[in-house]
Amino acid sequence: MHISGLDGGYGTKGWEAVVKAFEEKEGVKVDLRLEKNIADTLRSEVQAGTYPDLVYLSVGSKGGLTDTMIAEKDVNRHYKRT
Repeated sequence: MHISGLDGGYGTKGWEAVVKAFEEKEGVKVDLRLEKNIADTLRSEVQAGTYPDLVYLSVGSKGGLTDTMIAEKDVNRHYKRT
């Protein structure tokens, strides 16, 4: 599972703790990537057709990636059940 999100003002320790607990409980390896400029990084990946399983980025955030994906109805379009 791949999670990408914003490394905001509260830091990454909370996300790291949640991921650790999830991995232990579910037996799933999580690739967690938190960056201060995650919208810029994700934008190029989305344009290339590469999506993480979960994105943590709020509406109205710098870069407008979430807002653009909602406006273009591109939020769930790339999700495929396996």
